[in-house]
Amino acid sequence: MIRAVLDANVIVSGVIRQAGPPGQLLKGALEAGKFTLVTSPSLLREVAEALWEERIRKYHRWDQGQLLAFVVRLHRHSQVTPGRLQVRVIADDPDDNAVLACAKEGDAAYIVTGDGHLLSLGAYEGITIVTPVQFLRALAEHRG
Repeated sequence: MIRAVLDANVIVSGVIRQAGPPGQLLKGALEAGKFTLVTSPSLLREVAEALWEERIRKYHRWDQGQLLAFVVRLHRHSQVTPGRLQVRVIADDPDDNAVLACAKEGDAAYIVTGDGHLLSLGAYEGITIVTPVQFLRALAEHRG
């Protein structure tokens, strides 16, 4: 099964817009088992922090317990890496380095993101970096 890291921005977008490509990927990982979701403690923390921001909460309207339940579900449906590996590839954003480290440590084939810094790399040590739409296409071709 394809192993992929969904960047925090994709997960948050998937929560907000369930019908869009990020939402389809989130559903595919959590409900349909269409691919193996790889994550790390730092990415789970970043997701929780982003979802708790007021500007995001107004979309999902979860209370703290609902948000925690979502993060626990995300953890349960993921291969969680130890989060020990550190890389320094993107100087402008340490969170991007955490995504790269998670993918490498978790032996992921893909990083799925909307982040320009990561997308500009195209690939990192054999890991393909794509948008949600591109990853949906890759999943469809894989099943082909």
